[in-house]
Amino acid sequence: MPHHDAAMAAVFKEASDRFQATLSDEDKVRFTKYASAEEMLEEIQQWPVISKQRRRGARFLKQIKALSDQLSPYFDVIGIIVQADSTHAGVVWGAFRLVLQV
Repeated sequence: MPHHDAAMAAVFKEASDRFQATLSDEDKVRFTKYASAEEMLEEIQQWPVISKQRRRGARFLKQIKALSDQLSPYFDVIGIIVQADSTHAGVVWGAFRLVLQV
């Protein structure tokens, strides 16, 4: 299995590198890696659109959390596959956050 794990990690590294290479300079500045959905949601709570507009922000955060919860099983699978190198899982959460920002 170690060979399989190394091969899988190489596939995720290549996908991560390709994804990051496609980002514009502006998006590269905004791109952040997260270890978990919870870490990402904590940071999103600090966004002005969330923190300064309580009612609208709470509704927006609730929708993001619901989407995150629905996607969680898929991210869990990715996390299991790349558990030897959590950088790749961080890229997935970072990409999700970037989509929310854009």
